[in-house]
Amino acid sequence: FRKFNNSIYIGDPLNTIRIFSDFGVDEIIFVDVNATKNNQDPNYQLLENIASFSRMPLCYGGGVNNIRQIGKLINLGIEKVSICSSAFQKRNLIRDASNIFGSQSIVGCLDIKFSRESKNYNIYIENGKKRVDLDLFDAIKTLEDMGVGELLINNIDLDGTYEGFDDQIIYEIVSASSIPV
Repeated sequence: FRKFNNSIYIGDPLNTIRIFSDFGVDEIIFVDVNATKNNQDPNYQLLENIASFSRMPLCYGGGVNNIRQIGKLINLGIEKVSICSSAFQKRNLIRDASNIFGSQSIVGCLDIKFSRESKNYNIYIENGKKRVDLDLFDAIKTLEDMGVGELLINNIDLDGTYEGFDDQIIYEIVSASSIPV
């Protein structure tokens, strides 16, 4: 994807996992953006295959909206589950998941985009289609209070552009957060 649009095929996910494992990557985050968009469950068969090939911790996000799914993912060998849209649509999901599986297994994902009008970052769900009416730093505090163990920040403006990171907002988020980002 580039800025959450126009997906392109970049290779077999199992081969990619093998390559990253061989290079000694510390952790990988596997996000199926179409699962939420198409209201689908995670592809458990693919994730089971990925987990069996991987020699690094795995985080999965996409289409996760209930405790049953989270349990199934963890039982397949996924160490962490990232929750984005459902964090704002099902307020108790993160709290319940953190209580059941431990906060170290639950990652709160924020898809953000800079607004030139307000000069602030807005939060989006549903693959960048729906804006959440919540300040970025209030959302971070809310996710922390719900029990997430980590934050995953995805800047929609830079996604897939190979233009690097927005160092300033990363610094501000890390400074405002009491958990790993």
